[in-house]
Amino acid sequence: MKKILSIEDSIDDIEFIKLSHNEYSDISEIIFVRNIEELNGKISHEIFDLILLDINLPRVNGFEILSKIKASKNNHTPVVLFTTSNWQGDIQKAYELGANSFVSKPFKLKDFNEMIGCIFEYWLKINCVKSYDE
Repeated sequence: MKKILSIEDSIDDIEFIKLSHNEYSDISEIIFVRNIEELNGKISHEIFDLILLDINLPRVNGFEILSKIKASKNNHTPVVLFTTSNWQGDIQKAYELGANSFVSKPFKLKDFNEMIGCIFEYWLKINCVKSYDE
């Protein structure tokens, strides 16, 4: 079973992601962390198949977390920035730091669910990634 890590502080967005993930729960499990303290134990002890990362997080922003992920044992894990930003400076910085994709969160629930579904469909079913043993 594939493992997804979602780094998201919005309770509403977490619930929307859970709802969208139901269709993929037979092939993947999703773990949520809301801050840097919860994240530290996860990325140093577990390997994930996909990481969803918000930029706007408390205390430490998503770019700092992206750098931390790329310096961890999850450095080969695809990281999708899933955020409200669509600013070109954020997009450029994300790719410079090693993001694999940058997706702006839609504001309508239906669009949000469709977007998450597309992300899961591509990264969990369509895309082939090299397996890295722990």
